[in-house]
Amino acid sequence: MSLDSNIIVDIFSSIVDSMRETGTIDSIAVANGYSTIQSVNTLSENEVVLIGDTDYAATIVTGTQFTVYGTGITATTWSSREPYYEYGHPVEIAGKLTARDSETAPYSFKKYPLIALFTDVRIKKGDKFLQGKTDRLMINIIGWSNKDYSSAERYANNIKTVLYPLYEILIKKIQTSNYFAETNPNVKHDLIERPFWGSSSKYGNVGNMFNDPLDALELSNIVVGIKGKQC
Repeated sequence: MSLDSNIIVDIFSSIVDSMRETGTIDSIAVANGYSTIQSVNTLSENEVVLIGDTDYAATIVTGTQFTVYGTGITATTWSSREPYYEYGHPVEIAGKLTARDSETAPYSFKKYPLIALFTDVRIKKGDKFLQGKTDRLMINIIGWSNKDYSSAERYANNIKTVLYPLYEILIKKIQTSNYFAETNPNVKHDLIERPFWGSSSKYGNVGNMFNDPLDALELSNIVVGIKGKQC
């Protein structure tokens, strides 16, 4: 792939894809319309996995196998669909997520954890050795929460256990990406913890940003140098 015309939203699509768990299928046992797949994994119950060209919801998950509804699977590998990725203006992303609620299984209600890159994207040009540098780039790592959770429960059940592990992986993937120059190995950015992620008021958030009860980690003012063409 030529890197002389990199688009940030596509770069991060590739980065998020590299964050998704993959595995090798060792064997498949079929019974009563279900396929039990032997494969080492850290999947969670009802996580969506892509096998061949088909999406399935993983059930009865253990560390060495998981079951999906369907038969005739011939693929030898699988990949998770999590974390999900969207880009655009917040209102546009919210609309996409609302529409997903009406989709058929296994995608119905499969929206989180989500890595959302908010546009517009500002690129600083003029560096002799770079295609440009990001300026004020914003990414949110978002997880479904419970509207009745206290702040302590949000930290314990979502922010610490789901969002921060994804944050650490995302930063490492940016640091090692071939798309970015090593001008800022620490990935300069501002980080905000947002339990009850929503619209702001003087005394905290007063409404959900999207239609779901959510918590988030907000990465703003992200600065990375974008490489030019590589042969």
